[in-house]
Amino acid sequence: MKQYLDIQMERRSASQTKPEQDQLGFGIHFTDHMFMMDYTTKNGWHMRG
Repeated sequence: MKQYLDIQMERRSASQTKPEQDQLGFGIHFTDHMFMMDYTTKNGWHMRG
């Protein structure tokens, strides 16, 4: 049997501006989008909280 999660989405009111390609660097610019989920051997993949 498959179990489905109730994934909630929250939209940003305004998007960030896209940096110039020559100004990109790891850990400097971040996306407007993020998906967070936890994994434990007891519960498998599950929502945070």
